Amino acid sequence: MRGVLSDAVALDAALSYLSKKDKKLAAVIKKARPEPIKKRTFDFASVVSVIISQQLSGSAAKTIYARIVSLCGGSVTSIKLENVTDEQIRQCGISTSKVNFIRALQKHLAKNPHYFNIISDMLPDDAMLELKKLKGIGEWTASILVLFYLQHPDIFPIGDASLNKAIRHIYGIEPYDHELVVPRWAPYRSVASVCLWRFIDIGALESS
Repeated sequence: MRGVLSDAVALDAALSYLSKKDKKLAAVIKKARPEPIKKRTFDFASVVSVIISQQLSGSAAKTIYARIVSLCGGSVTSIKLENVTDEQIRQCGISTSKVNFIRALQKHLAKNPHYFNIISDMLPDDAMLELKKLKGIGEWTASILVLFYLQHPDIFPIGDASLNKAIRHIYGIEPYDHELVVPRWAPYRSVASVCLWRFIDIGALESS
């Protein structure tokens, strides 16, 4: 079932399934029907990008990551960042704690060069557990990596502010009551999450 987010036929089938399971989500899908997402490479650059995005708006995170890409000469790799000082990274707009997370990742990869291949072959729960062993990788960050970069179809990023906002508005419930809604989206919780993000991105939340 991996790759449902990037395969048009599989995505349509998932959206149809979700629409039948949840009438309120069906209305969201009708307004914000997402298009297939381009497959993303799971590597050092992807983890750095998601670390940068922690507790930031999408636009701010993209701006900061673009500075890191420029600093690294066009592509972000562990080797290239070895030749960059912590201060240079911070000047891109990255906090000291996030710089430390990135440095910890570099050290881990030096000891485990096949890390990304190993994680890619794991089941989603196991991948989440392994990712959370890394410094600075919590539940949300691990969820985003497993959802977008490993393309597991049944991930719900707990604690995501935008998803919390959407569910509060659409269902009238608070984050601690998500279990009343989210389980019904299985085995396509990733797809449902993308629908809600898209719903917010197009401004439908404010106009509904």
